[in-house]
Amino acid sequence: MSIKPTYKDLERRVRELEKERADRMRAEEALKENERKCRAIFDQTYQFIGLLTPQGILIEVNRTALKFIGVNASDVLGKPFWETPWWIHSTELQQRLRDAVKEAAEGRFVRFEATHPGADGTLRSIDFSLKPVEDETGKVVLLIPEGRDITDRKLSEEALRQSENTARALLDAPTDSAMLLDPEGNVLAINKVAAEKLDKTVSELVGRSIFDFMSRDVNESRRERFAMAARSRLPVRFEDQTGGRFYDNNLYPILDTVGRVIQVAVYGRDITDYRLAVASLQQRTDDLAESEEKYRTLVENVPVVVYRMNTNGVILFVNQIVHDLFGYSPDEIMQSPSLWHERVYEADRLYVEELRTSCFREGKEFVAEYRVKHKSGHIVYVTDHAIPVRLANGPVRSVDGFIMDITGRVKLQEKLVRAEEIKTISEVSARLAHEIRNPLVSVGGFARRVLATMSPHDPNKSRIDIIIKEVSRMEAILRMILSYIQPLELNLSLTDLNCLVEAVVESVNSEVEQRKVTVSLNLTPDLPLLAIDRAQMGHAVEILLKNALRQLPEGATLSVATSTKNGMFTLDIRYPVEAMSPDDVEHFFYPFKWTRTTQEIVDLPLSKILVDKHGGAIDVILTKSNELTIHVILPL
Repeated sequence: MSIKPTYKDLERRVRELEKERADRMRAEEALKENERKCRAIFDQTYQFIGLLTPQGILIEVNRTALKFIGVNASDVLGKPFWETPWWIHSTELQQRLRDAVKEAAEGRFVRFEATHPGADGTLRSIDFSLKPVEDETGKVVLLIPEGRDITDRKLSEEALRQSENTARALLDAPTDSAMLLDPEGNVLAINKVAAEKLDKTVSELVGRSIFDFMSRDVNESRRERFAMAARSRLPVRFEDQTGGRFYDNNLYPILDTVGRVIQVAVYGRDITDYRLAVASLQQRTDDLAESEEKYRTLVENVPVVVYRMNTNGVILFVNQIVHDLFGYSPDEIMQSPSLWHERVYEADRLYVEELRTSCFREGKEFVAEYRVKHKSGHIVYVTDHAIPVRLANGPVRSVDGFIMDITGRVKLQEKLVRAEEIKTISEVSARLAHEIRNPLVSVGGFARRVLATMSPHDPNKSRIDIIIKEVSRMEAILRMILSYIQPLELNLSLTDLNCLVEAVVESVNSEVEQRKVTVSLNLTPDLPLLAIDRAQMGHAVEILLKNALRQLPEGATLSVATSTKNGMFTLDIRYPVEAMSPDDVEHFFYPFKWTRTTQEIVDLPLSKILVDKHGGAIDVILTKSNELTIHVILPL
């Protein structure tokens, strides 16, 4: 007979059921949480993962795989795996996958390399595998396809292979011995040349200590040098001899990121032939030294320029005397071949080039006189005797030449001619000036008397004024002519050129203010004193400055600078000009010119005469930017 449950039993049973219900709910929630985690891992992994039925139907796939080909899950789930976008690009791979599914369904793990097209259409290399999942009875119930993108790894492997092939080619290509050793001296790599010198193959040496195969006479010394390179972490170079051959050895330590020596590169070159050649050359050099010294002593002390030029116009040799003629040292001439040709005066350059070309082409020697522009700017007159040097029954290989300074002779000739010309011109000019002055005095006096008797309102009064002004201008020109032809005597005294320039600038200050221009002085301090006629040179500088002020545009700047260079004092007057042509520059010092604004006569010839009288020179340079420079040089 069954006992009826009491109320307490029922109450206890209810509590047990509620507890079971709560436990089941917690278990279900934990299961859901675990499923969410698994799904997150499933979708976030970098690998391609899915689930297949044993028949190969795709039932799950993670987001990584979907994103790779750019499709949604609905586009591929429920389809045979080999008909999805990962595989349809290759019928060969589709068949390979079908076979793999059959193998995996029988419980075997399958792995092979495949390719999958990405969303951008490029094929990527994939490490693909199929893993069977069995139930408790051993039956395969699921297949897990997994793929890893190994494209970058394969590219790296290919690059590494190419790098290794290149390294091997570079190692084997040289005719020198080359090897790579670890810090203990074991061979990591070695080229065929080095292996053959040791009577071994490459494979016999790799992994072995190199010192096990070296000759006894150099083994210990080379081991010490190797230890030195590894210890100091610095390259070591040394020469030694073994087997009757000389070797130049170079050891280069290779460091890791923390500075430890991990490898040592070793290069050895057989320099036996080189050493023999050096010894032979040294003997020949010693034999030639004495005769060469005698020749050089002669060449360096002869008072003419001695040179040798090759067929390209390059100076192969020139003695020290070239510095006196050109202003450049022999090294400067030989390092800059164009200097030799560029320093020939422009008007003579074509003539000289034709002579040199004929000398090389036809083997004709020549003697020519021409002008050379010294580095400091002055002209040097030279005579050049060039003699072609031929190979035996062959073409001209070079030209030997001798250049002599004939400036003194030319200047003396010019002075003699000029003195005679000036004497004649002076006599004619004086007589001509006298003959012109008398009528001018009469015309001027008569015009002034007529003007004094005329009424202020006389219509001819302006004409008489013109006559008087023109007569006055002609009288001024005659005075200039007479001043040019009169003998000029200089009273020389030691003078500070900077003080002289400052005084002249101060004297023209009123004209500077009137023209509303600016004067910029850049005077080099501590210049040596010059022996000049202070009054005459001051007058020359004043003429140049006043002429510059008349030519300057209003508001412009007049720059005045002094300096010394190559034993010469230089004065540079630089200012902008308007509407000046190269022809104006060429005739800058012609007499009887007047400025662009007035008909005032500018006595520029006198400034040139005064500078020339002091042994100096004036050059006028017009730049493309219409800036005029008056360059005055005086000997120190």
